[in-house]
Amino acid sequence: MNLQSFTIQFARFFLVGIIAFVLNIALFYILENIFFINYIVSTIVAFVVALIFNYILSLKYVFRGGDNKLKFLSNGFYLFAIISLIGLGLHTFLVYIMVDKINILSVLSNTISAGIVMVYNFVARKLILFKDYNE
Repeated sequence: MNLQSFTIQFARFFLVGIIAFVLNIALFYILENIFFINYIVSTIVAFVVALIFNYILSLKYVFRGGDNKLKFLSNGFYLFAIISLIGLGLHTFLVYIMVDKINILSVLSNTISAGIVMVYNFVARKLILFKDYNE
């Protein structure tokens, strides 16, 4: 993969990530502030919904190569989910530290953590799950 292809792919990943991020934060805010669900539970639910949304868009727009439908139906989603669960653990841990230990607002903590985990997600997905997708 040349630099131009990588840059385009990362730009697509970033755009899909921004959309999933907005979904994640909006759902988190709604769950925590309208339905009064605990911030940790809200973090996990919003993350899982954004994860599924992100996976579908990643297959369609970011890592476009190979047989995406087969990958979606086979172990591709499971590997995507495992990578993302590690990200969720990191995300939840960072939110917990920022809210309970550093006393940062939960929405701001969620936002900062999501940005950090985004970098992990791209690298892990690119190197592990979509390593053969060379668009």
